[in-house]
Amino acid sequence: MSADGDPLVAFFLAEGYDLDRLRAEHADDGSGRCRACGGPQSGRFRWPCDTRRAADRAVERQRADRDTTS
Repeated sequence: MSADGDPLVAFFLAEGYDLDRLRAEHADDGSGRCRACGGPQSGRFRWPCDTRRAADRAVERQRADRDTTS
């Protein structure tokens, strides 16, 4: 698990996800909803969705790790 304790962040980092692509896919559709996440009632989940927030934290984690190793 990552230091921030988020299993989704740890999963993204361990599996080598393309975080830039993931963040681009889970973007605001212009009405405050996620373009990628379909919701059962409203059609779309509020943005930023959990996936986008986790991807943002994973990017922050990568940057922090790079900064401490440079």
